[in-house]
Amino acid sequence: MIAESIFFRDLAYVFLAAVTGGALARLAGQPLILGYVLGGILISPLTPGPAVSDLHTFELFAEIGVILLMFALGLEFSLRKLFAVGPTAGLIAVLQTTAMVALGFLTGQLFGWTVLESIYAGAVIAISSTTIIVKAFAERGVRGRFTETVFGVLIIEDLFAIL
Repeated sequence: MIAESIFFRDLAYVFLAAVTGGALARLAGQPLILGYVLGGILISPLTPGPAVSDLHTFELFAEIGVILLMFALGLEFSLRKLFAVGPTAGLIAVLQTTAMVALGFLTGQLFGWTVLESIYAGAVIAISSTTIIVKAFAERGVRGRFTETVFGVLIIEDLFAIL
C-alpha cells in the first residue's frame, strides 16, 4: 500500500514537471521537448527539491517516455517516403556521418585521447536524435520534401548507430 502511494506520488511529480516544463517552453517559444527535459532534471533524485523517490523509478519513467516518443515517431514513419528520398538521404547520411566521425576523431586526438576513445567520440557526435528533431519539426509545422529528406537521413543514421 505504501509502495503504491509512493509510485503514484512519483507519477504525479512526472506529470506536474512535464506540464510545467512544457508550458514554460511554450511561453518561451521553445520546443516542448526542451521543457520536458528541464522538468525531468528538476524532479531527478540527483537534484535538490521534490524528486522521484529513487533512481530506478526515475529511469523507468524516462524509458517509458522514450518508448512513447518512439511510438509516436513510428506512427509518422512511411517506408514509401523513405524509399523516395533514399538515394539523396543515403548520400547525405554517409557524408555527414563520415565528416562528423572524422571531426570527432581529430578532436579526440588533439586532446591526447587513445585511437579507440577518439573513434568513439566521433561516433557519438555523428548521430542525431531522430525523435527530438522529428518532434520539433512536427511542433513547428515543418513539412515537405526537405522534412522527408531530413527524416530519411536520420533513419539511416539510426541504422548506422545500430551497426
